Formats: sequence, C-alpha cells, structure tokens
Amino acid sequence: NYKLTDNARDFEIKVFDSNDQQVRLLEQSDLKASGFWEVIWDGYNDQQQMCPEGDYVLKISGNDTYDEPNGGVDPYDTPSEEFPISIRPAAVYISMNTIWNTAHVIYRDLIIDAGVTLTLNPGASLSCRQGSRILVNGRLNVQGIEEDKVFIGNDGPFEIQEPSWEGIVINSFNPNNSSINHCRIRGAESGLSIMQLGTQSTVSLDHTTISECSFGLYLFNSKGTTVSNSGINNCGTGVYMDGNSNLTLNEVTVLQSEQDGIYVHQSDLYLNDCAIILSRGAGLNVINSFDVR
Repeated sequence: NYKLTDNARDFEIKVFDSNDQQVRLLEQSDLKASGFWEVIWDGYNDQQQMCPEGDYVLKISGNDTYDEPNGGVDPYDTPSEEFPISIRPAAVYISMNTIWNTAHVIYRDLIIDAGVTLTLNPGASLSCRQGSRILVNGRLNVQGIEEDKVFIGNDGPFEIQEPSWEGIVINSFNPNNSSINHCRIRGAESGLSIMQLGTQSTVSLDHTTISECSFGLYLFNSKGTTVSNSGINNCGTGVYMDGNSNLTLNEVTVLQSEQDGIYVHQSDLYLNDCAIILSRGAGLNVINSFDVR
C-alpha cells in the first residue's frame, strides 16, 4: 500500500533487479489521482517469466501537476521512492535422495520427506535465515571432515544475542537413522530437536559442535540417540530430555550453559567420560528419571 498526497503526472511503478535492470513495469499513468493505493507484484517479469529468487527494488516515480510558467523548471517535481523487496520460497521440499556439496541459504523451511535422504558433504553449508527451520521426516546424513566441517545455522560474524532460526527438527515415527558427523550447528532456538523417535530409529552425532542456542540438544519421547566426541557450548540449556527419552553421551563436553548443563526428566541418560563445565544453573539436574549413570 502507498499514499499520494497530491495528484501526480508521468506516474510509474517499476521493479528492478540487483543489477538495476528493469524486470517489470507494474503501472504507468499520465495522471494518477491522490489517495491510498495498492500495488501487487506476482514475481513475474515483463515477459511473464517467474523471476529468480533474490533481492529486488520497487521504484515509484512521478511529478506533481503544477506547470512552471514560461517553461521554467518545476521545483516541486518529485524524485522516485525506492523500496527493497525479495523473492523467497515458502518452503523447499527434498522429495528425492539429494547430495549437496556447496553453500545454500535457507529462508523458510527445508523439509526432508519421509523415505528420502539429504546428504551434506564437505563443502556444503546451510545459512539459516530468521525463522527458518530444517524439518527431517526422512534422513539427514551430514558427512563433514575435520578439515572441512559442514556448517548449519546463523553465519553472522558476531556473538549471537538471540537465536534467529528454529533449528533442526527430527520428528518421525518412521525408521530414521540420521547421522551428523563433523558438523557445526549455531544460533538456533533448539540446535537439534529429536521428537517422537521410535525404537526402530537411531540418531548419532560425532565430532559435532552445537553453540549459541537456547537449547543445544532437545529430546522428547525419543529413543536411540548417541552423541560422541562432541561439544555443546554457550547455550541456554545444553541438553534437555523429557517424555521417556533415551540418550547416550560419550566424551561430550557441555560448556558455559546459561541455565542447566543437562536437564533430565523421566528419561534415561548414560554418560561416559563427559564434562559439564561452568553452568550457571545445575550441572546435571535430574527429576523423576529412570536411569542416569
């Protein structure tokens, strides 16, 4: 929506791409009346082709209807106004087995369908924008290496004050068997959430770091998760377990949690050579749990 406070002549609304090339003429009028107006761009260019994902600028230009006597320059001619706009997908669905080796930007939801595997190899990274989420209904297979870890999350250069994206959510009763190796997960509400994972499934993390999240690792009603040789650093709560979950931690360090390092409620936790360091709350907070050792 926009407002014209006065009538305008030679009125135009155009869309330009990031190279300042016109892609669409939305409106053109010799005389445009004052008032409130609405403009809608459907994402197509002047050739009725869908414009690629990216950043664009909408420019509104026009002049007032006053004519300077004797052909003089009208001091009230109105320069154009510019408004940044973007084309972003509502969601990206992985509907067939897919391998990524390069950088990708996640603007909304990345959804891995049931029965499908997304593999992230060395060289791959997922830069996750505000409000985005990675929903795993199938299988996530991250295969970084020590010299080239796969990055998933907020890639900003500064310390993160507030989580900016939702995180990775593994949520499936179907056989899952996701594996995350040599990976860095950063800046999410929950770095990795494992929900409703049945006894037929396993999730493993190895040589992986989760940092600057409200919850580093969040489990609810989930079995068969193992984390090895990994770190959960500078999170609100490092590990949160509830709802009859089962978790094994092997050589895992939980460092500088703002609240509890590990919170366990009505769940089973097995620790082997782990360290919980500098938690502001309890290092290990166990409530009504079945087996913690």
